[in-house]
Amino acid sequence: MAASGKSDELEAVAFFDSLYLSDLARRVDVETGKVVRLLPRVRPMWCAYSPDGTNIAILNVEGMVPHTQQLAYTLRVYNLHQQSSRTLAKGFFDANNLTTRISWSPDGTKLAYSDTGKTAERACYVIDLGNGNKVRVSNQIPATSLDFSWGPPIWDKTGKWLYLLTSASGRLWEVSVGNQVAREVVTIPGLAIKDMAVAEAEGIYWSPDEGKTLYVRTHDGSSKKDGLYSVHVQTGAWEKLYEGDESIGIREMGALAGLSQKSGMLIFSSESAARPSDVWALNVQTRKLTQLSNLNPQYSSATMGSARPIEWTSLLGEHLRGTLLLPGDYRSGERCPLVVWVYGGEMGSDRGNKFGFGWGSAFNPQMWATRGYAVLYPDVPLHPGTPVDDLVSAVIPGVNKTVELGFVDPERLAVMCQSFGGYNTVALITRTSIFKAAVAMSAAPTDLFQGYTCFEGGLAGCVGYYEEGQGGMRGTPWDFKERYIANSPFFFLERVKTPLLIERGMTDKISKDNGNVFNALRSLGKEVEFLEYEHEDHVLQQPVNVIDFWNRRIAWLERYLGPSHTAPQTSSNTAQAE
Repeated sequence: MAASGKSDELEAVAFFDSLYLSDLARRVDVETGKVVRLLPRVRPMWCAYSPDGTNIAILNVEGMVPHTQQLAYTLRVYNLHQQSSRTLAKGFFDANNLTTRISWSPDGTKLAYSDTGKTAERACYVIDLGNGNKVRVSNQIPATSLDFSWGPPIWDKTGKWLYLLTSASGRLWEVSVGNQVAREVVTIPGLAIKDMAVAEAEGIYWSPDEGKTLYVRTHDGSSKKDGLYSVHVQTGAWEKLYEGDESIGIREMGALAGLSQKSGMLIFSSESAARPSDVWALNVQTRKLTQLSNLNPQYSSATMGSARPIEWTSLLGEHLRGTLLLPGDYRSGERCPLVVWVYGGEMGSDRGNKFGFGWGSAFNPQMWATRGYAVLYPDVPLHPGTPVDDLVSAVIPGVNKTVELGFVDPERLAVMCQSFGGYNTVALITRTSIFKAAVAMSAAPTDLFQGYTCFEGGLAGCVGYYEEGQGGMRGTPWDFKERYIANSPFFFLERVKTPLLIERGMTDKISKDNGNVFNALRSLGKEVEFLEYEHEDHVLQQPVNVIDFWNRRIAWLERYLGPSHTAPQTSSNTAQAE
């Protein structure tokens, strides 16, 4: 296939074909293997039956908007009786968590969705399947609150009202389907509303009293606690049912919640720094809390680390916070070796109540905490064009604060992370020598010129990443040549004094230049090792490889930091950038 040089059209449909191209099938005969195909050659990112079972809604990816990281979509409906499909809308949805963007009305005659992408108008719409009319129902909501990236519009049981939650401000709105009325449902002082209990396949809000009361998850931005509150829909009166140092999820429990409405048992998931996610039930009348699952009993034998918040001021004068995970057997006055988990743009202080900081088994920091290490996940706000300076500004004072508080041995520091965090890791060790060991996992390109111009499957896939997305350059290499150089760690590898372990999966396109970093460091006479796992992509998945890489990471840190038992009290030396 020839690639076009035109830049005013959606890019690389062929590339997305290689990832998502499918046939929509209704039935597969397991004995004969015969498949009943309804709609061939679609790229569905989400699909769902209507409540009456007569239609299937499909969110189909059409391509990428040039010079952005924004995918473009069409919303299509396939009618099972007529065996035909039609396009109802086009949109620029947020590519993250797409399964939560669209909802059917209770009677199956309408679809509601929020257009939330960077190139979108940021609005909520309702489409009538009968006549195809599309109504923008969010007109009455102030422009400052038009950020509906939390999830789909949620219906009441009558199908006349929709509920929209703004993720940035944590405000809950009620709008009429006819676009005449909008009101803020509730205000709980000091708290942001972050989630809403839903039932009926995520279409209708969960309510054990015929819709009079709905239930929300709140978040305290200061204490980081999550809570569950009841809200009287008409008056906005609220009542706290539960609050804790944990991370709660209620929207994803919709299928279970639908079964529990009559009993008044609110089903939710809960996890904490030391406890993996399980399913719980709260009786909304008696407030009795019951654990319904124990999915990981093997963890009960481990002494998990405990999380605590810390605060510091960045080199730029910003007030920052972070989560410090201490060993479960930590004793006051002991100084631990420290692992810094660094991911630019992330607020590590918001991850303290998630098990493993929410990163999964391949990266779970409890693996370090249960072996005597402390782990710091710092806030690292990024600004346009200066990601490396921002990393140094945030991370080094954060490390110094852990030393100043007496938790950490300043002579036993390591840094590591995955993907963009792998790039961050390499960048940091070109700017400071405080770390005695580093691990870069599936690192994004460290030569930004090479990254910008990468070409794969007919797609210049990283142009939008650098111009408008996570890469943070906010323009082309020809617009900001010095900016691209300054933020390309590859050009400064001669400064590296920290031993570096590099890991990647052999089929991972994001980290394909990691071998170049290895070869450059080896040519420079630096201490570096390179691991490459067959049949693995961006994140290791095969248990044998995950275990092998954990053993190698642990051995790498022990080689350069010494045994992982806590070290005796030492002087409070602080680190400096170079």
